[in-house]
Amino acid sequence: MADSLNSRIAAIADPLMRTSSDNTGATISSGGSLNDPLAMALAINGNILTVNGDDGFLVETTPSGAQILTTLLDDTGSPPGAGALFGLADVPGLGGRALYEHCGRLTGHPLACIGCSASDDPTPRSPGGALV
Repeated sequence: MADSLNSRIAAIADPLMRTSSDNTGATISSGGSLNDPLAMALAINGNILTVNGDDGFLVETTPSGAQILTTLLDDTGSPPGAGALFGLADVPGLGGRALYEHCGRLTGHPLACIGCSASDDPTPRSPGGALV
C-alpha cells in the first residue's frame, strides 16, 4: 500500500484472506524519492510504481525496496503534483509507457522502458537500472 503520511510503501500479509489487522504492515521502502505517494501499481517487470503528491515524480521500486528510477510526471500545482496524480497502471504493449490519471485525464508517459527486456530498452542505464 502507498502510505502517504509516512512516505513509504508497505506490504500487508495475505490481504485478501485476513481476518485481523496487520497493523501498519511491513515497510518495503521509505524516504528517498518517495514523497507523499498517492497511487501505486505493480509494473510488468514485478517492480512497484508509485506517484508522489508532493513533487510530481513517479518512483520505481524493486520488491526488495531499492528505488531504482524517478521520472517527473507533473510539475504543476503547489507543491508539484499536488492532487493531480492518482490512478496508475503499467500496461503491456505500450512500449514502456505507464498510464496515469492526471487531473481527470488518462495520460501515457515514457518510463525508460519499464517492464521491457534490457535489449528493448533504448534508454542508457547503469547496471543497477538507474538512468545515466
